[in-house]
Amino acid sequence: MARLLCIAVLLVGLPMAAGCAPEPWPGPPALRLSQLAQADSTPLYRALDSNTRPLLGRNTGPLPPTVTVHATLELEARGRSQLEFACGVPANSSAPPVTFRVSAASSGKTRTLFETTLSPATDSERWHEFSVELDLDDPTTLQFVTVPARSDSPPSAAWFSDPVLQALNPSRATERKRLPNIVLVSLDTLRADHLSVYGYTRDTSPNMKAMFDEQGLVVENCFAPEVTTLDSHATMMSGLYPDSAVQPGLLGIHRGVTMLAELLADEGYRTAAFTENAFVAAELGFRRGFEVYSENGGIEAKGIQRIADNSVGFVRETFDRGIAWVEEHADRPMFVFLHTYQVHSPYTPAPRWAALFPSPEGASPARRDMDAYDAEIAYTDSEVARLLKAIDRVLPADDTILIVLSDHGEEFGEHGRRYHGATLANETLRVPLMLRAPGRLPAGQRRTGPVGLVDLVPTLLELLDIEEPYPLQGRSVLAHLRHDQALPATPLYSVADSPFAMTYTGVDKSWQPPARAVTLWPDRLLSEKKDDGQRYWLFDLSSDPGQTRDLYEFADQGPQLKRLLEQWPAVAAARNNELSRSLQSRADAHRRPGSDANGLGEDKIRKLRALGYLEPGE
Repeated sequence: MARLLCIAVLLVGLPMAAGCAPEPWPGPPALRLSQLAQADSTPLYRALDSNTRPLLGRNTGPLPPTVTVHATLELEARGRSQLEFACGVPANSSAPPVTFRVSAASSGKTRTLFETTLSPATDSERWHEFSVELDLDDPTTLQFVTVPARSDSPPSAAWFSDPVLQALNPSRATERKRLPNIVLVSLDTLRADHLSVYGYTRDTSPNMKAMFDEQGLVVENCFAPEVTTLDSHATMMSGLYPDSAVQPGLLGIHRGVTMLAELLADEGYRTAAFTENAFVAAELGFRRGFEVYSENGGIEAKGIQRIADNSVGFVRETFDRGIAWVEEHADRPMFVFLHTYQVHSPYTPAPRWAALFPSPEGASPARRDMDAYDAEIAYTDSEVARLLKAIDRVLPADDTILIVLSDHGEEFGEHGRRYHGATLANETLRVPLMLRAPGRLPAGQRRTGPVGLVDLVPTLLELLDIEEPYPLQGRSVLAHLRHDQALPATPLYSVADSPFAMTYTGVDKSWQPPARAVTLWPDRLLSEKKDDGQRYWLFDLSSDPGQTRDLYEFADQGPQLKRLLEQWPAVAAARNNELSRSLQSRADAHRRPGSDANGLGEDKIRKLRALGYLEPGE
């Protein structure tokens, strides 16, 4: 990555970066000042009002006793630039106000670039955003400090977010090849076969159908690696299968895994995420690489909030947060991730949308669920249209890669179960994948696939000409998308490991996780543990997408698929050990105490129960 400046960063407990040589502007369109210093360590994070940001240094090591030095940065730069950062303090009615100060020293003179005072009593629990314009002709030392507003007070907790340096030199900025914007929209729990763009008989997604049929590329067969939000999103953002990407339990993504947002930030992208937490919570590792990770609380155990249009859900509010950020940063290359649980259970569409697909009198619980689910899809489709209209208003379509997909689907009793988490069939594994990238991908076409969510990161990296950080388990399918080039036969693995399985009569007592499946198109072999031993089923997805006819006893390919399926845990374990040795050890060797401990708090645990992922009392 070309560097626009040389930075020697003195963060508390970190050595000075060595070997930097001044380079002229421009380099990356945006650079976070801690990136070079923290190349071999895990950054710190702080959430204020459900908005998580990486921090610049830490508020320890006061010199003198009342002053906290967060960071000292030696900059070599030419031309004008803009420094963007945020300041925050925790709530504390008895703590004194805190003064935040940024100073610059060059040619023997020191001047104050920025100063503001925040009160823990009135200005707390939210980030306050600021920017400072720089014009550096000489080597300059920047220092970020906080000091209590009263000289007799001890240092107070206070944080600077990791500053982003932007080029403000148009003549030089145009010399660098423009990075395309990337907008990734994940509609949680959306099965492909309930979208009209995928041939569903109900008109649930007229807006997405119109856009992607005319302007985009629709992948007919994309499969999830897992049927829970955490694992599938981890794969979606890493290019690794869940067995390699995710730690056991609720500890989240392995610390050694490099996430898509980190790779894009290294290239100079501005990065922001707008999610509805739970299994994509910042604490689970999804915040890595994002300068802003905004979480909408959504459904909580304490109740379900009603918002715009009398809809129960948060897609409108979540998308609005994303739209506001895009509008504010529209002149910079960006990666924006938006995620909503709107179509996830409980299905509670507003009357206007429920009227589209009313349930007949005496309808079964499964039929009522499906009707309400379809109504939620229709409402979400309208919000996606509103989102894309806003994005197209501020971002050039020919310079923006748009991706709409899902992490897994939903079951309505087709294979005896309810919701998702335990069934490995097309209703839960086949997810939409729709892309729009004028000039980079063809428009108005369809691709058969099959592809997996595990293929998303390597495909994007090839499209952007970015090197993989290490060998990924997914493969690039760019040639298939661009030219309809046939895909080599590649097994796609899926696992269901939910601790319990629901049916329409209660908990399925026969469920014994995990279940595993391998899809080697057009065949899928499924394995599930039963009281009488391991059971296997084989289906031909091309002629039987509903997985209703078991061919295991009659098909010649059964033994080959069985070997692939039985070998996969060992293959994944070996891959995980390799990943741990090469990456995790590096991260652990440089970890500062308390830097990035994954794990969910009680509020997120309550939300997981409300969403049906945990049984009451778990």
